[in-house]
Amino acid sequence: NRNTLRSKRIYIDNGGDADDARVPVFEAADHFTLNEGWWNPGYWWLDTSLQPMVDAMRWTLDQGGVKYIYEKFPGGRHNERAWAQRIHRPLLA
Repeated sequence: NRNTLRSKRIYIDNGGDADDARVPVFEAADHFTLNEGWWNPGYWWLDTSLQPMVDAMRWTLDQGGVKYIYEKFPGGRHNERAWAQRIHRPLLA
């Protein structure tokens, strides 16, 4: 329902490769979490491969006249460490 979406605050962001930045395959700080000590590879390929779907979602929102905030973080990884570095963005949007 468009009216339901139009009444919401929507924030979308993603990392991934961009013209001026690439997601590194290996990032030493991303491989172990401090809390649990488990391996977290920081999926270097995921946001880049999802970009066409993010673009389609934005196009659909645009066609429906739904307002949203979108931010691209070139070179950003898809993991908890990357999200923690920008968690304030949707909260302050």
